[in-house]
Amino acid sequence: MKYLIQIATNKKIAASLLLSFTWVKNYQYSYNVEAFNTQIINIWAFILWLIGGYIFLCIYDRVRTVVESRYLVTVISWCIYFLGLLLVEYTGYNVLGIHENSARGGALIFGLIHGNMMMHIYYLSFPILSMLLYQTILIVAPVITKWTNNTSNAFRNNATWS
Repeated sequence: MKYLIQIATNKKIAASLLLSFTWVKNYQYSYNVEAFNTQIINIWAFILWLIGGYIFLCIYDRVRTVVESRYLVTVISWCIYFLGLLLVEYTGYNVLGIHENSARGGALIFGLIHGNMMMHIYYLSFPILSMLLYQTILIVAPVITKWTNNTSNAFRNNATWS
């Protein structure tokens, strides 16, 4: 059981890492706190998306064990994600005073989630993208592992050492 949890955790991290890096690198966040802004990637946004994505996938996995309907799993997971997003946005924007300088456009809801239409679409679709990527990794990873093991075993069996 411990091994299965470790494997699932690594896949959650992989999915979260891929999505957060891809999004943050392409959106090019710029915050009013200069320490967060680097030339390569915005550290603040990247870390928050990475941790948030991982937490979301943990919640998604938990909801899947309790609810049978895929539709309900998706709706419940998305609602939990959105409430968490609003909490993080409120805390960052109103409590900590961290503002996104490149927010071209208005707030999405409740004076929160400032950005352009592309940002709003991504923020709303993130749970779906995250679930799809995670499910893809869950399906593909065992196939790749099996292929890799077969290839390395074949190499070891056929290798001649002089």
